[in-house]
Amino acid sequence: GPGIKGPEFARFGNSNVVKPWKQRPKHRFSAVKRGAVSSSKSKLEYDARMARKAAKKKWQEQKNLFIERRRAEAEEAKLKRIEKKRRKQENEFRSAVTQTITNAAKIKKMTKKQLRSIKRTRVDPVTGAVELVSPWE
Repeated sequence: GPGIKGPEFARFGNSNVVKPWKQRPKHRFSAVKRGAVSSSKSKLEYDARMARKAAKKKWQEQKNLFIERRRAEAEEAKLKRIEKKRRKQENEFRSAVTQTITNAAKIKKMTKKQLRSIKRTRVDPVTGAVELVSPWE
């Protein structure tokens, strides 16, 4: 209990907690003198460290190059997909058989399913091209 005293038990600060499994520190960690390393050994360690650092840097550059190449390929594929979709829509629009509905009463009588098949077009004032617009505008 707290009444136990002696060098074999560690008591920290003003605390009454005794921790028998801990050793009381003999000296501060910052006060420990570390052995001097011979200059040849430290030179070898430095060279090995620099070699590892250079190898790591080279590997990182290769990794970045690979990632950049993959990103560029993905971007190129995305642009191709978008262009293909646009061309497909244009071709479908060009090949469509159209019928003009002038009588608004016909549209009023149509069912929802029939209304879904209606496409509305307009001529773009800037380019002069015919384009699809929402039939609900």
